[in-house]
Amino acid sequence: MNEKWKYDGSIDKYPIKDGEVWEQNGNLLAVNNIFDGLPEWMKEADLVFVDPPWNLRNANSFITKAGRNDYLDDFRTFYKKVFELLAEIAPQTAYIEIGKEYLADFITEMRKLYKYVTCYNSTYYYKKENICYIIRGSNRAKQPKLDYMDEEEIIAWICENEPFECIGDFVMGRGLVGYHAHRNRKRFVGCELNPARLAVLINRIGGDWNVTPAERAAPLIKRLLGYRGKVLDPQEIIRKRLLEHVETGMKKVDAVEKLAAHFGVTRITIYRWMSGSCDFPAKYSMVDKLATL
Repeated sequence: MNEKWKYDGSIDKYPIKDGEVWEQNGNLLAVNNIFDGLPEWMKEADLVFVDPPWNLRNANSFITKAGRNDYLDDFRTFYKKVFELLAEIAPQTAYIEIGKEYLADFITEMRKLYKYVTCYNSTYYYKKENICYIIRGSNRAKQPKLDYMDEEEIIAWICENEPFECIGDFVMGRGLVGYHAHRNRKRFVGCELNPARLAVLINRIGGDWNVTPAERAAPLIKRLLGYRGKVLDPQEIIRKRLLEHVETGMKKVDAVEKLAAHFGVTRITIYRWMSGSCDFPAKYSMVDKLATL
């Protein structure tokens, strides 16, 4: 790696590299090129904040700093991929930071994914001359007052005030999203092309990290279902409780309704979980509800 682009040297202390998943307290990080797709666990994010390169020159400069030479010829291909991955994750709410040049394009793409789209004026590095824009997309009618706040202030506000269980950023850079999620004791998942930039975040958080080869990294649901030393099988537990309710004389439809109320879902969702046609949600809160069913 070029010494010029080692940033603060965190990579020497935390040498994260391709093919690894770094995990700490359920937070997951990996070196990743978005054109290779995303790790499956990125889909665990129910809120996303992403600050991708703002134009072709910007994108290719980051490729250089990552010590790579797979340069882009067309920025439109890049940002289309960003929105393709955002759609794949399908978070309840998404924020994207962008400069003026492609602002209109990004708003258009966001409106394809979300009913409510708001664009905020912002700055970066706490300098008023560093102008940028942050677009918020959601299917919920909410417009937080974020205009003219610095990007880091907005990220801090999101991590403190937005409702989410896991925040994701698949162009993580030096990790403001992960850092502020950690400060607010919120779970995060993230990817970044440049390991030296990702190591800055790991170093800021510090502590011990579990390093797993990517091909052996278990999906979150498999880890969560090893709950407090025992394995929880959603289908088995839900079917068992349903049978127990029916055996007490409760009508099956009422038993299903009771289970649905416990999880805060519809009856059809309970049937889908039992049949395996729909996966049980990989969220800590849902696993807690499963364990106390």
